[in-house]
Amino acid sequence: MKCRFLSTMILMACAVSTLQICAVTNTVQEIYHQKNNDKNCLEIAHIVLFFARDPQGITLEPRHKVLAHGMHKLTFIFDNTHAVREILNKVNPSKGDGYTIQFDAQNKNLMLVITYDPKKVEVSYGDYTTLDMKKGYIIRFFDHTMLSKISNKESYILQTAASEIYQSMSLDKLLV
Repeated sequence: MKCRFLSTMILMACAVSTLQICAVTNTVQEIYHQKNNDKNCLEIAHIVLFFARDPQGITLEPRHKVLAHGMHKLTFIFDNTHAVREILNKVNPSKGDGYTIQFDAQNKNLMLVITYDPKKVEVSYGDYTTLDMKKGYIIRFFDHTMLSKISNKESYILQTAASEIYQSMSLDKLLV
């Protein structure tokens, strides 16, 4: 009887500690929004979010939404994540050539809404790790016109470069 009671208590303690670990929130420690002013550069801008822990539970809702005037909308939801208002205010809201960025805190989640013109901008996103192992998430904005021109060039080097960019934006990440 004592052995059964003890094993039940150990099992309950493990379950509670697992729930506590799962419920731990993540924190956005830094946000960088870098714009490229060089009109001859393929990457227009990027935004990088750095977290206290590995970013988990990132969802897109909906994956692809078309708004009025042909604009597209992406909504990233970072589950169980928060950020200090001062960090968000550094980049909130931001505008670039063909896109806007807006952060919002909703319940226990951080929401990032990106609105962009697919005739001007192509968007890719994914996990990001720095050389000193900081965990992050990056969203890149590419010049649609320049990317199209490069991929249609007769130069094999330029075609290869453009195809590598398109491949890095796999079908589930390429939002045209």
